[in-house]
Amino acid sequence: MVLIVKKGTVPPTPHTEFYAIPKVLTREEIHGSYGFSGAWSRKVHVRSYPTEQVKPPRKADFSLAPDFPPDADVLQPYHIFTGRMPHEGDAIRGRKAIVHGTRTTLSISKPTESMPKETFFRNGERHEVYFVQDGEGVVRSEYGDLKFRKNVYVAIPKGTTYRIDLTSPKAWFLLVESMYPINFAPHYFNKEGQATLMSPVVETEIETPTLPAYRDERGEFPVDVKHAGGKVTRITLGHHPFDLVGWEGALYPFVFDVKSHHGIAREIHTAPPMHQTFQSGNVPHSGFSLCSFVPVMAGWHPLEVPAPYAH
Repeated sequence: MVLIVKKGTVPPTPHTEFYAIPKVLTREEIHGSYGFSGAWSRKVHVRSYPTEQVKPPRKADFSLAPDFPPDADVLQPYHIFTGRMPHEGDAIRGRKAIVHGTRTTLSISKPTESMPKETFFRNGERHEVYFVQDGEGVVRSEYGDLKFRKNVYVAIPKGTTYRIDLTSPKAWFLLVESMYPINFAPHYFNKEGQATLMSPVVETEIETPTLPAYRDERGEFPVDVKHAGGKVTRITLGHHPFDLVGWEGALYPFVFDVKSHHGIAREIHTAPPMHQTFQSGNVPHSGFSLCSFVPVMAGWHPLEVPAPYAH
């Protein structure tokens, strides 16, 4: 998917002078994936000075490393009762890994509160997509505010600085983390990067952030950075991270409502790829497919074996 989005004010040409405040040269930052080869966005900071840390980095008071019991090393079937897991904490500290591999981690987070005031999170090693099983709130990032609700996906690129504020008493998220960017399945798009007319998803149905007024504020702003398999390091910035006057590009957080996945119906029930919404990595060699089992007309072949049947 290549949907270039522009919010706020940016100079027409990258790497050129721009003054949001008279006589104050703004700072341009490039947020990329796959180095300089993948999707990227340019962000324009109102401040004229580089990023600074006003305290030495330190180990955070929590870890996001997967913590499984010893018998989890045995290859056997598991029934994970996520509905019985307690609601607790915020969306970051409350996440619990339930399935883990070298490239992908699935977690459950059932927060009862917003993140602590003026604290932020950045996943420095994985791209993320949240599925909102229940609850409402706002994902706030340097790109702007994204409202979420039940039954939406929230995709957040690696390296995004954000926080999650609840507007409901509690929420329930399924979180998928990947080493690779997470996007709509590539076979849904033509060579120009536009969704084909046969695609069950359309890139223009995503919801993009609303960019509020920039925060040109000095102080101490802690950012918890996840890295190295779940270790968390706290860095403390001397300037509010949400200080963009504008941004433009193809890499940004977005919301996609599962109801906007328009199911494909066939005469005979077929394999799960017909329900695919997202893809990460080079499937089937690496990464994963993420499917949305939305209501569709059942198979109408007179001899069809109804699903689900034994696999």
